[in-house]
Amino acid sequence: MFRTTLTHNNTAGTEVNDAPYTEAHARTALIRAVRRGYDVEATAAGGAFITWARLDLDPREDGRVLRHFRGLTITPDKPVGKLTPTQSEDLDMIEQAGERARIEQEGGRDVIRCGFLRVPPGLTARYRDRGYVTVEEDGRARLTLAALLARHAQGHVTRTTAPAGWGRPADSGLITAGLNKPGRRAGLTYSGSSWAVCSCAELTACADTREGARFKAREHRCAMTAAFVTARLTA
Repeated sequence: MFRTTLTHNNTAGTEVNDAPYTEAHARTALIRAVRRGYDVEATAAGGAFITWARLDLDPREDGRVLRHFRGLTITPDKPVGKLTPTQSEDLDMIEQAGERARIEQEGGRDVIRCGFLRVPPGLTARYRDRGYVTVEEDGRARLTLAALLARHAQGHVTRTTAPAGWGRPADSGLITAGLNKPGRRAGLTYSGSSWAVCSCAELTACADTREGARFKAREHRCAMTAAFVTARLTA
């Protein structure tokens, strides 16, 4: 289960509505948002942020267009923690096994068997208790939507670098005399540029400001989440 929070701005102010979502509802919301071109970003806890804007005519003034921003926050009832390498390997195995991943009895305890491989009883119970794995009526084991979103988000951790700030032109290879003013900054140049990088190694972008780098980082996360939803959740 998920908890959703819908926030939107209108002429009366900001309104917040809370509502519960099943996994099927959350999956449908993500697919619909991507198809409509909304910004969708998975979270490391196994949820997602969906943001979009809607244009309306102002009823109080002809021809004036109001831009309303809305956001839907999807939060799992059981947030996913930081996955260890062993946990990631087990979840990869379960997902790749597909229909072959099933719950079986071994010594009176449940295990997840994926063909010739298996998840030990202790880890099987832990994954089910934490909401990483669910079991269908036919005994098939599969990853929950929260686990899928968390694994995706934890594979795309972005960061931005601090601007170099004031420095000697020669240190950055510039041919200039620097700032021509009295004081401690005389002869110096300022660099506010910042790099945005991602742990997936598919993002290495430079922006004039750190805020611009943060925008590029978010843009990358949203693009990766949209591709993930299209490839993994619409099948």
